[in-house]
Amino acid sequence: MRKYLYVRVSTTEQNETRQLNLKEKYNLRNSDIFIDKSSGKNFDRPAYKKLKDELRAGDSLIVMSLDRLGRDKQQALNELRELKEKRIRLIVDDIPTTTIEIDEKNQSIIEMINNILIEVYTTLAEEELKRTKLRQKQGIEAMPTNEKGKKISKKTGKEIGRPSKQENLSKEQKRYIEAWINKSIKLSDCIVFTGLSEATLYRIKRKILK
Repeated sequence: MRKYLYVRVSTTEQNETRQLNLKEKYNLRNSDIFIDKSSGKNFDRPAYKKLKDELRAGDSLIVMSLDRLGRDKQQALNELRELKEKRIRLIVDDIPTTTIEIDEKNQSIIEMINNILIEVYTTLAEEELKRTKLRQKQGIEAMPTNEKGKKISKKTGKEIGRPSKQENLSKEQKRYIEAWINKSIKLSDCIVFTGLSEATLYRIKRKILK
């Protein structure tokens, strides 16, 4: 059973040396170390993908901290689950519980530790998602609106969100809808001619008659 070290640093981080110091601590060879360097915009991880191809059941993956596994907590959680499924032991250097020496025969202890990590990170990922959604909501609420009541992006000056079907109507569709509203044609005919659903037509009608 082999041990591998995964190191990920961004161009703005200065902790590559600290991560590489784990080589001596865990008595690793250069061939056991996989390093990715990424910027904030680019999160490609070719070395990590190659490492995952190397990992076999019973192997150990060493990282300095759990955030090395993903851009955010949800991605890290996905990796935790995948490693557990493949029966890979995860050793996180800044979580002492994961670094204790465990006999390979005591697989149940390794599984217990992995389960605890997943449980904790599930909660953290859910909290992170809630905070992200709240920030998005607050950001949208703070945006100015135009004369149509649509929110406008301060950065682009454009309306945000999907345009309504009413705004995308062709002249032909508008003509049939007006005819239906004026009771010149039946609703069933309007549905056929416009290709719109009954619910959409009534929604458009309510907006027009406001």
